[in-house]
Amino acid sequence: MSWEYHALKRRLGLGTEPLLGLFEEFCLDAFAAMRDMEWSCKVCPDVVLTDRFFWLGAPTDSALYAPGLRLLLDALRFEPTGLPGGRARFEALVAEETERLLVAYAGPDPRSGRAAQLKVYLTLKDCSAARYHELLRPVLPALPAEPPPEEATLLFCYALEAGGSARPRLYVQFREEAYQKPRIARYMEERVGTRGLALARGHRASGVALKEGATEMLGLGLRPTGAEGPHPCQVISPVALPLLEAARRVPLLAERLDRVSWVTLANDEDSLRCQTHQREMNVYVKLLR
Repeated sequence: MSWEYHALKRRLGLGTEPLLGLFEEFCLDAFAAMRDMEWSCKVCPDVVLTDRFFWLGAPTDSALYAPGLRLLLDALRFEPTGLPGGRARFEALVAEETERLLVAYAGPDPRSGRAAQLKVYLTLKDCSAARYHELLRPVLPALPAEPPPEEATLLFCYALEAGGSARPRLYVQFREEAYQKPRIARYMEERVGTRGLALARGHRASGVALKEGATEMLGLGLRPTGAEGPHPCQVISPVALPLLEAARRVPLLAERLDRVSWVTLANDEDSLRCQTHQREMNVYVKLLR
């Protein structure tokens, strides 16, 4: 694991929440497959949630992480809601059709009463229209009928709670250069509007979170995984203003502004104006190893 993870955990005063323990066990079991770790904080007007971490896998043989993932899923009594073929089909997806794995921990949310969660993301190798209709829409029937353009990166995710609750969602991401193609710009504009599309175009990568058919968040990549070297968005992005306000409220974030990888904004007109005070803003920071 990242040494900075342990340092942050101490400074945040995090205890021994059971799902956080499962997350740490997975990170240790799958260390050979790890590419990076990230810390995330959710910043809202009335609350800041800082107990959120990501394990980012490298594109590698699933044998390096499958045993640890299986132990984690067994501990949560995971059954993939809506997936034809159930748990066996999910494990086949992991073994055969996943480019890279991501696993995340999110602590409890006092606003909604939601318990702690672990999230498992499969970055799919096959992003074709056929796969969208055969695999994803049966699980998420409220997804748009139109599949994302095949240039997209699709992250198929389950949010898991202790006791077996598993809620699916889909993330659709594009690299900056993809927006040169009108059909990709049209796809994103239909989900985040003209203002959201303008934001997406100006960043190294961008994407949307689709949950229960709605576009919930717009993600903007300043230093996405795999991107090397400087980019203008790291200096002149419109999200700089709300990001600086978030850093004012979260000193641990202020110390790490040079390592912010992604920022997500709620998909509404006020949020996409990048005003200082956001209804909901998630900030992701690369951790030192």
